Amino acid sequence: MSFQDAADLYTRYIGNWGQASTEFKFEGYKNGEHQLTITKSADAIPTLKITPDSYHLIEEDTYDVTRIVISVNDQYGNALPYQMPAVTLETAGPVEIIGPKTFALIGGSRAFWIKSTGEAGDAQISVHVEGFEKENIHIKMEISAS
Repeated sequence: MSFQDAADLYTRYIGNWGQASTEFKFEGYKNGEHQLTITKSADAIPTLKITPDSYHLIEEDTYDVTRIVISVNDQYGNALPYQMPAVTLETAGPVEIIGPKTFALIGGSRAFWIKSTGEAGDAQISVHVEGFEKENIHIKMEISAS
């Protein structure tokens, strides 16, 4: 392949300025059975995903904890590792953040931990990620009658 052939391929499939972005769809098969489809595009639209491991904490002999993962993905769910916006956390109700309340995503994601405070009720964690709308996570706090 000549340099010009490579440049033509790049221009046609990647660097097509002013045209719609090319999407690549990869399908994985095992033993002839479809297992996985992954779509990639140069035109990534960042989306925010906040995922608690649990929405319900039960305090027994000691406090209960859960992890909350923040990630920035493209419109197909692929990680965007160069996204490193600032994050600020705020709480309301019977909950505490374990660790800093302000940090940056690393490689497009990061997790933090929360813990119960010995009181029952509804807790709210407000997650402010630079460049995105604020999102609120609601966690139910319960005290076990042991």
